[in-house]
Amino acid sequence: MSATILVGGYGPDMGGEGSGIVRLHVDDDGALTSDGLVATLPSPSWLVVEGDRLYAALEGDAELATLAVAVGATDAASRIDAEQLGLGDGGAEGVIELARAETGGEAVCHLALGHGLAYASAYASGSVSRHRLRDRVAPDLDLELELQAVGGRPRPEQDAPHAHTTLIWSETVILVADLGSDRVVLIHPRGDEEWISLEFPPGTGPRDLLRLDDGTVLVLGELDGTVHRIRIEPELEVIETVELLGAVDGDHAAALALHEASGVVHVGLRGSNRVSRVHLAPASVPSAARLSGLDAVEGQGSWPRHVLVVDDLLLVADQLSNSVSAYRLDATGVAAPHPLGSVAVPSPTHLVRVDDTPWASVATRR
Repeated sequence: MSATILVGGYGPDMGGEGSGIVRLHVDDDGALTSDGLVATLPSPSWLVVEGDRLYAALEGDAELATLAVAVGATDAASRIDAEQLGLGDGGAEGVIELARAETGGEAVCHLALGHGLAYASAYASGSVSRHRLRDRVAPDLDLELELQAVGGRPRPEQDAPHAHTTLIWSETVILVADLGSDRVVLIHPRGDEEWISLEFPPGTGPRDLLRLDDGTVLVLGELDGTVHRIRIEPELEVIETVELLGAVDGDHAAALALHEASGVVHVGLRGSNRVSRVHLAPASVPSAARLSGLDAVEGQGSWPRHVLVVDDLLLVADQLSNSVSAYRLDATGVAAPHPLGSVAVPSPTHLVRVDDTPWASVATRR
């Protein structure tokens, strides 16, 4: 097993040390190596790759960047491309920044693409912007959806609505995790927008969403260390809830990564720096009994902001220790206590696998 990974991260405008998007290779033994920078960008904290296009949420600037791989570019064109990206001579030949789009929000931390649309979640402003892709480029916002405050939330992080993640359910339905107001909001973003809110216990802090094989969705509670499974149809409702084992007061849970072979969902615990495990039983199990808490594995880095399952490996992006590590997963989804390999990456925030795309081979710079 080998894989190629792009890593988004924080730069100085978000209190980090990164310069842009970094590329990693994972070999058959789980060893990690870095190729260097694919592109210099300010805090590309979330990435989406579709073929030769890369879309990046520039969190500090609250912009959406569209990049492309110019396959077969001439040497002269490549130098121009590098200059456009701010890499100078000899850097990232064949990569072009096509556009930067304003989102209208603040602290854009997540992107979702589908049906010719891009949705950008803005954490600080509690809003979601919609961008209609034109020639696979994301232009300035087409529609802005502003979440409304819900009173009585107990945590300091819940001073206002905070849109953290958007899931495109269908061409006409999106879900938004609102960490600030303890809700998942179902929106029909049409001319006559319809909103339905599913409220969670105060202090839950819905952060991440993961669609499952049976058409239900996992919701991660960042602030109270919980995972919920919800139903969208025929109505929006919570089916079951489990606690993240190993979570302690002050932890901030982050990311949902499913190891399909074992049915184990891995979640980073920022603070205690563990990875908590939840078992997801097969869809044949009765609907209200698919989730169960398992345990937590000690991590080797600090502030595991994102986790990604790559075949039989678990990759962990540790933001504050400036590293990405690979752990072997056994048949039950248990991660080995020590990483197979670790590589330095400045302030990593997001991991995306790009094996079968041009981004796996486009030139980089150190």
